[in-house]
Amino acid sequence: MTDYQGLTTLSKKEYLQHWKEWHSKREDALKAPYGWLSLRSIDWLEDGKTIKLAGFPGSWAQDDNTVTYYPEADKEVTNRGEVLTKPKVIVVENVEDVNVEDFYFEGVRAQLIKRLGSTKKFAVRQRDPNSKFRHDFAGLKHFDPDENWVFPAKYVPLTEWKDVKTAAVLSELSHNETQIGDLIFEYDGHEYDFVVFQGHNDDSGLTVKDPKTGKHTI
Repeated sequence: MTDYQGLTTLSKKEYLQHWKEWHSKREDALKAPYGWLSLRSIDWLEDGKTIKLAGFPGSWAQDDNTVTYYPEADKEVTNRGEVLTKPKVIVVENVEDVNVEDFYFEGVRAQLIKRLGSTKKFAVRQRDPNSKFRHDFAGLKHFDPDENWVFPAKYVPLTEWKDVKTAAVLSELSHNETQIGDLIFEYDGHEYDFVVFQGHNDDSGLTVKDPKTGKHTI
């Protein structure tokens, strides 16, 4: 990533090329096989109940912080590269938003997630590389790039990280993020700041450390 000093030394043509490369990477992430344009459904689990999901074999049961996936006979569902032939029991004690496990069936990914900012705790998010949204994606609308909007900024880390609740795309859901600092800059004589959150990604693979053996398991 080019820093402020580097950006201000670019010619107009070089700046435009730099922006195009950044913009292309952003769109590539969205239209990736399991990117956000592949999203097919989000189904919330209910404590004490077992449910089936449209379009994905098997069933899901929640008991407090334990989720069990029951595979369906003659349907080849894989998890962590292995075909499931018996129930998969997952205990998630983490007090945080976390993407827990991925299950695959005929190219579709069912991702078990835990979200604290909801009246319910667990959901299964299905993503399909053959999604209509991914197929019909024609690019993001945007303003023309302008190097005059490149400002120097100062990062001020927090001495103690703090939890911040933010809104989400779904009205019934919020996200619990961790603020680690602020990014401060000036424009037109006024000072502004952006909240900086701890980075995370959309991958899954929760691991739990066994206190007796010290080994990481699921």
